[in-house]
Amino acid sequence: MRNYVYTVYHGQELELRDTDDDHYYLIYRGRYRPDESFFPSEMAAHVFKKLIKKNLVNSAFSVTTYASYNGHKWQVDRKENNKLRLSIGEPVDVPELKMVSQGWYEIWVDGSEIDKVWEEREQSGYPLPFPENLPKYVELSIDDL
Repeated sequence: MRNYVYTVYHGQELELRDTDDDHYYLIYRGRYRPDESFFPSEMAAHVFKKLIKKNLVNSAFSVTTYASYNGHKWQVDRKENNKLRLSIGEPVDVPELKMVSQGWYEIWVDGSEIDKVWEEREQSGYPLPFPENLPKYVELSIDDL
């Protein structure tokens, strides 16, 4: 699941992180490095980074992954085995719901109980335009996460 800012770089959607006035990091999550210009992250396995000049990036967008469960729209931020961690900003009538911080609640749910999973894409907070022809809504399957 994706809940970050992304860009399309050489036809691939990659995470985009601001570093300083002149550079961004492109971040790729996967088993293998996409090419030799990416280097392994010192913080996590299967994460590769590339430092590039800001003028090489021409668009950005935010992605949030959601799921429909128990009649509510939940943010999805983690998957372990076939269970998803769902989060919501209001108390709802679900017995296992736990408050994890002020005004933020979460629950772990088996993937078979989820009605639907999707991504919503919108303008990022970076001073870059939303990519042309990029869909703002993409339905997913649990296996895609």
